[in-house]
Amino acid sequence: MPKKLDSLYLIHFLRGHESKIASLGRGSTFSAITRGDLEDIEIPLPPLAEQKRIAAILDKADSIRRKLQQSLRLSDDFLRSVFLDMFGTDKSPKCERVPLGSFLEFMTSGGRGWSKYYAPSGARFIRSLDVQMNEIGEKDVAYVAAPNNAESKRTRVFEDDVLLTITGSLIGRVARAPKELAGAYISQHVAILRLGKGLDPEFLARFLSMDEGQRLVQKSQYGQTKPGLNFDQIRRFTVPLPSVTLQKRFVEIANRVNESSMKSRTLMSESENLFSTLQQRAFRGEL
Repeated sequence: MPKKLDSLYLIHFLRGHESKIASLGRGSTFSAITRGDLEDIEIPLPPLAEQKRIAAILDKADSIRRKLQQSLRLSDDFLRSVFLDMFGTDKSPKCERVPLGSFLEFMTSGGRGWSKYYAPSGARFIRSLDVQMNEIGEKDVAYVAAPNNAESKRTRVFEDDVLLTITGSLIGRVARAPKELAGAYISQHVAILRLGKGLDPEFLARFLSMDEGQRLVQKSQYGQTKPGLNFDQIRRFTVPLPSVTLQKRFVEIANRVNESSMKSRTLMSESENLFSTLQQRAFRGEL
């Protein structure tokens, strides 16, 4: 008599072996898996009661993971809603919209040839991959022993500079430079936007990272295979200009939401690792 297979147990097994199953696909233009391929897959098959127990554990871990993902989406939705309520949109504004160039005291991008100055330590070198949305990444950090010349002085980062990626697939990522990054240098794919009074750099970075700001980037960029932004296009960005008080109020709200999101991301990473570990142990008979 054939053993019974719990459907939820089967679903979790297939999800945990997606890459292996996908590798069975054949075809040059359209990869497909045949019925025979599926029938040949060996599935650990403990008694039905044990299958149900394993499936229930994995289901609970998966539910926790999904709720944390939803929490992050809700945080983004909340901040977007707050922004719209305070400042409106470009088509239905609640405050003046002005060209970004009106507030730019200085703008530049990095030059070529920095690779020869790479060093184990020294000044931080910020590449396009380092610029995340509203933060500078700390993974695989690069350093340079910068020369004492006009080029390095021109591309040196000041506290509160807004760093914007201007070429390639990561175009439009933006973050304010914190105090710790003062003295860093930028690659040719990153622009420094240095503001005068009246426009808070954190507020600008937050705006550019949101839907309306990203639409400006997409609408302005040139090129298809390797998109880019030039300085004139950036100067023409139309940005909201509420009072400095309102700008700072929004930044405070955004920072609180960001703190909550960071906690959720940490928990989500832990839950992803836990879920992956449980999947592996479950189908090795170790759960």
